[in-house]
Amino acid sequence: MQGTIKSVTKNGVFQEMGKYYVEFNHSQGEKVLFFSKSEPEDDNFPLKVGTQINYELKPNGNGKILREDNFTKGFNKMPMTKKMDFTSISIISQVCYKANKDVFGKEYNDKVMDYTEADTKAMVSMINKIYEETQ
Repeated sequence: MQGTIKSVTKNGVFQEMGKYYVEFNHSQGEKVLFFSKSEPEDDNFPLKVGTQINYELKPNGNGKILREDNFTKGFNKMPMTKKMDFTSISIISQVCYKANKDVFGKEYNDKVMDYTEADTKAMVSMINKIYEETQ
């Protein structure tokens, strides 16, 4: 959802976070409760009247501000490489081995490596397929 802030009203504290009711200039016209650890002098919160923000409503009805921080921007701009390197495949193998060992280790320990190899190949294949589809 997107809305322009009409008013911000502080409504106490909950677990060291400030509680703020924010009213928007849009069709819903209702107040949404947001929580913030930010101090009032923080530029991000409490939000200023007139600011347009993107937010979502959580299942409990409280609001969550959707921000694109520097990490998210950088991650989204990272190029994907088609050929997976040894380190990536090694990490996938270790995760598959751990999962197979946990699930099958007690009763079928002799099959753990076979399952791990099959799962690793499937994961690498899936990742390469996703790469090809996005190019």
